[in-house]
Amino acid sequence: MSSSSSSSSSSSSPSSSSVSPASIADIVREFESKLPLASGFNAKSTAQDILNKYPNSVKGVNALVTGGTSGIGIETVRVLAKGGANVYFTARDLAKGEEVLKSLKSDVGEDLGKNIHLIELDLASLGSVRKAAASFLSLNIPLNILILNGGVLGHKLRRTVDGFEETIGVNHFAHFLLTNLLAPLLASSSSEDLPSRVVVVSSAVVVIVPTSLDFDDINVQKPESIEQFSGIIAYAKSKLANVLFTLELAKLYKSKGINVYSLHPGAIETSMPKKYTAETGMVFEYNKTVEQGASTSIYAAISPDLNKKTGIFLYDNNDAHDVVLPYLPKDYEDQARKLWQISQELTKSPTLLN
Repeated sequence: MSSSSSSSSSSSSPSSSSVSPASIADIVREFESKLPLASGFNAKSTAQDILNKYPNSVKGVNALVTGGTSGIGIETVRVLAKGGANVYFTARDLAKGEEVLKSLKSDVGEDLGKNIHLIELDLASLGSVRKAAASFLSLNIPLNILILNGGVLGHKLRRTVDGFEETIGVNHFAHFLLTNLLAPLLASSSSEDLPSRVVVVSSAVVVIVPTSLDFDDINVQKPESIEQFSGIIAYAKSKLANVLFTLELAKLYKSKGINVYSLHPGAIETSMPKKYTAETGMVFEYNKTVEQGASTSIYAAISPDLNKKTGIFLYDNNDAHDVVLPYLPKDYEDQARKLWQISQELTKSPTLLN
């Protein structure tokens, strides 16, 4: 968890500058002291450790991972492929994607490498999201695991192709649309023994400084919001949106055989925070390697211990749902419903409820 990742635009919450590294450390220690460690894994566990525990859990299954060209995305794809999964990962930059694909194939070996594939996807464009979903659907194969890993953390206010504030546009709205476009396939691919899974990579920034969504200005369009824009605050709100999306998706689609999990991967020195540091001078405190950071995504994707659970928040490869709930807005269930409604309206997304 980063000492810099703290924010809220709510008038009742402290600003990112008012929370010191020392107080953040206290918050983290208090939160982690409450965590149940029932899975047998912890913060030091790697993605490979999870696979080693469940070596046959993904053989022959189909997985789609967004943001697979850097950081924990690459490691997530690699470990799934090592386990025998048929893995598709997305890339905005196809040239970079091809380089990563070549490296992954070399790493896992020729036989397993044949099962790694690349799909073009720019999460800053809903048109690209629709095209990527159509590309996967055209394969006429099941979809067992969808990992929403792609994301951005920016310093300046930017807009997506569709006019969304970039952080929530990429981190939430694009993934909302992608999930719902693929939901019928996820539902038809599910079975009692192997429920389909949606894994949402969120962040424990929602614990460090509890925040709220402003549904009247969710895309930062009011003059005062534009003037006061903070990248960290926008990131915190988008990560809260991830958690709320998970809660509502799990509730609405439970009967469809789709299990959903959100998670905190840890504070990992990847290109995203390093770029933010270069832009702002803000220093992050890292506490995990990439291999450790990808572990909770893999745990959420493959652990049979989660077959009967949905809508939960995972932290260090353990169910931290009851621990994280007190840090969410008191009206989090209402906010989750409102977020679903506004997301469906803004993305013009179909849902399994239509």
